[in-house]
Amino acid sequence: LWDDPQIAANGLRPLLARALAGEPVHLAPHRHDAAASVGRGAARHVELTVFPVKDDGGRVRELVLLHSDVTERVEAEAA
Repeated sequence: LWDDPQIAANGLRPLLARALAGEPVHLAPHRHDAAASVGRGAARHVELTVFPVKDDGGRVRELVLLHSDVTERVEAEAA
């Protein structure tokens, strides 16, 4: 995820850095082209919520990412 060039291009790295620092974050809908990242798939509009999971000492152990495809909603709002 961190190395995905689309994350940098969309200015999302600072938000992900906040999640790595322990803050839950929500990334507004943005266009993501799976083919550009992994070589297959289609462009979609996605929302991303990131929840840090902390250990007993309060350190971030891992991140849980909830990706939602909101393409239909974005397209309906634009119509």
